[in-house]
Amino acid sequence: MLKLYTLITSLFLLASSLAYSQMDHKPGEILIQFSADSSPREVIAKYAYNRNIPTSIALGDLLSPPMNIYRLEFNPEMIDETVLLEKLKADKQVNNVQFNHYVYPRETVPNDPNLNSQWHHVNNGNNGLADADIDSDLAWDITTGGLTALGDTIVVCVIEGGNLLHPDLIGNAYFNYNEIPGNEIDDDGNGYIDDFNGWNVASQTDAGVYTGNHGTSVMGMIGAKGNNEYGTVGANWDVKIMSVAGENINDEASVVQAYTYPLIQRKLYNETAGANGAFVVATNASWGIDNGNPAEVPIWSAFYDTLGLHGILSCGATANNNVNIDVVGDIPTAVESDYMISVTATNSSDFRTFSGFGATTIDLGAPGEGVVTTAGQSGTTTTSGTSFASPLTAGVIGLLYSAPCAEFAQVARDNPQLGADYIRYVLFGGVDPIENLEIETVTGGRLNAYNSLTMILNNCANNFCVPPFSFASSVANDTSFSFSWTMTEDQTASIRFRLLGTEDWTYSEILDTTYYAIDTLSICADYEFEIATNCTGNIDDLNYESSIILQTPGCCVAPETAEVNLTTETTIGLDWITGFNITGYDIFYREADSTEWILSGSSPEGNHLINGLDSCTNYEILIRPECITGFEVGAFVNQRTIGCGTCIDLDYCPSLGENSSDEFIESVEIGDYLNVSANNGGYAIFEDSGLELELGFEYGATLTPGFGSFPFSERFKLWLDSNQDGEFSDDEILLESESASNLAITGTITIPQSALEGATRMRVAMKYAGGGSNAPTACGNFQYGETEDYCVTIVNTTGIEENTALSVFELYPNPSKNSFHLNFEPLSGNNYAGYRLDIVDLAGRTVYRGQVSAGMNSVSPDLNDGAYMVQLYNAKGELLKSEKLVVIK
Repeated sequence: MLKLYTLITSLFLLASSLAYSQMDHKPGEILIQFSADSSPREVIAKYAYNRNIPTSIALGDLLSPPMNIYRLEFNPEMIDETVLLEKLKADKQVNNVQFNHYVYPRETVPNDPNLNSQWHHVNNGNNGLADADIDSDLAWDITTGGLTALGDTIVVCVIEGGNLLHPDLIGNAYFNYNEIPGNEIDDDGNGYIDDFNGWNVASQTDAGVYTGNHGTSVMGMIGAKGNNEYGTVGANWDVKIMSVAGENINDEASVVQAYTYPLIQRKLYNETAGANGAFVVATNASWGIDNGNPAEVPIWSAFYDTLGLHGILSCGATANNNVNIDVVGDIPTAVESDYMISVTATNSSDFRTFSGFGATTIDLGAPGEGVVTTAGQSGTTTTSGTSFASPLTAGVIGLLYSAPCAEFAQVARDNPQLGADYIRYVLFGGVDPIENLEIETVTGGRLNAYNSLTMILNNCANNFCVPPFSFASSVANDTSFSFSWTMTEDQTASIRFRLLGTEDWTYSEILDTTYYAIDTLSICADYEFEIATNCTGNIDDLNYESSIILQTPGCCVAPETAEVNLTTETTIGLDWITGFNITGYDIFYREADSTEWILSGSSPEGNHLINGLDSCTNYEILIRPECITGFEVGAFVNQRTIGCGTCIDLDYCPSLGENSSDEFIESVEIGDYLNVSANNGGYAIFEDSGLELELGFEYGATLTPGFGSFPFSERFKLWLDSNQDGEFSDDEILLESESASNLAITGTITIPQSALEGATRMRVAMKYAGGGSNAPTACGNFQYGETEDYCVTIVNTTGIEENTALSVFELYPNPSKNSFHLNFEPLSGNNYAGYRLDIVDLAGRTVYRGQVSAGMNSVSPDLNDGAYMVQLYNAKGELLKSEKLVVIK
């Protein structure tokens, strides 16, 4: 069970239910990975101006030379950061781009002074504890770490400063002996000057890498010196611990720089056959971003893949929160890289209690509650946290590389990525199955060093005949499947398959590739596939394993989901993915409060248009294969037709407080309007508020927090979409908290004189602020608090200076996709030979001008999405009528 090979359909289903929190990031900074053949300065020059306004964009630090990653700096007041990000994403010369998110240490829980022995290495049920250790004593009978079977010095890198001068760590401290300290020369040509002790990304020297209490305890889990009659022992008695410090590893730019050092050292080692660099096999990160969305950190994810390409596995401590990481997310332990080993913490009873879990994201458990490790200048401590489960796992990775198996050591030299793949395979395959981890982790088990070492030795004793690992399948098309796997070089594999429940197998030929495709399977049938390595040349003497059970397409199943591709006042358009061997689909609809389904029509394709609907009406839609009867099975869609006005019809970005049970918006008061709403589950919209706001007027405003029990510190913001474009920009903030408080925020809001008349949306967000710096933003989810939207009407009692010499004026449809109809009739005696039609955007620029005549006119201007003013003038240049038009393509 490897997370890379989780079924794709399951991933799609999961993605639709994820509830990631918004990730805080540094304003005015973006991380960007340029393509290899691009010129970074030429690329960013294209974004020097936004609508003729300078963005002050500048090329900052080169964070990672081997991956061509830079820091970009810009003025967020001159260009919306999300707009800039999207533009850079679309640039063909950019591989990856993301915000520079803040990163936080994984805080530990209080120490337990009664746990004063290292149960995580050896307990075997002693002292009433479960046999919850990693069998270090059995593993140490085989190896105590330090060197590979071919003499490579094994290095584990801790991305964190720690006291390697501790008496129990100094013997395992890494030093770059290819560098002469203090001569201000890059002696080994790795791009770092005087990096003798490691590297500090903050000072850009090797100073300060030996400080950090947390890091000292992390390092002890990896490699506190063994058999030295002092203190504790790590997973390795002998291993070199590399420290990469940053003083304050608090943003992703520092993270990229920190990971770059071990990457360069391992690359250099590989390229020089060990003459320079370091044989780094693992890194450890005991920090991250709680509830972080992996989709927002493509550079971070790509870095783990690159580290793995050069032979480095990276361990990550997941959140010290009893939450499902599959749902809430986490950085780095939820990123989609096979080379990120995500670790949760278990206790001496083999239970996971305080830490995160996830059946598709968290790989395994490891002891991390009440463990004893190094601390301070020379002492020990009993401590808890995923911060210590993760480095214990990284330490075991280092120990596995020291297995007395020359064949494996040669693989690790010749093909570093394959070496890392193989260690991952035995690390996962060697876990002790633990009942409470079966549905909470990818492997279903807890780390066991001895089991994993035994797997290496068993394969080594068999001429290093390694079974194929990472066996996975995918649907190639409607009638064929493809399979992939990993195996060592100079080996061949064989695949066999059968209908599930039958005895007869069909065998493939001997395969010297790691890919196999088959297109002869029956439709809608269950098959079992197995794979074996052929090391003897005898196809009758193979040990088949790694079973995969799959169902071929062609069954009568409903679409998993359907999407709305068009909504007007009278129509709803639908798209869905059709199933193989399904001849057609019936589409039904009904009003939301109705029990009677109406057949709209049938379609053999994956699309349909429902016509004849009422405007501003909620509908429930069912898409059902013709081979299914009844109304209980199918793809269900809920959609409202437009025609409700700007507040409802425009596609505003979502905003949600994921947990509002303890803190929520109690009430919103604007002038004489008061809405006491209390807890609404994180989000509410009040479509019929009846609140009218007059152009240019000031209103007293009070935003009051509510609490379930304890009064927490909160921050508020209030936006008004005054230009009715469906977005909340920074210049549309009318009120915000200056600091965090558990009291109501009061103030005055002024309705801009430039605001458009008519219906629009007002947004109030309240977010838990902790220390006071965590202000809400207009879009995205956040962990604690609530958002409320209000449909309001902007009015102008002074009116617009119009000549009212019209008896009829009609503009429809509105909103429109672009073309619209204009019907007008002048009053008797006011008819002119010609009329002028102007369309003005929100910046006051005329974007369309044309001639129209009394009566019905069809107008087709080329307009972008947004709000406009349609103005009708007579031949004298007098304004007859001005009306807002909304364009939604």
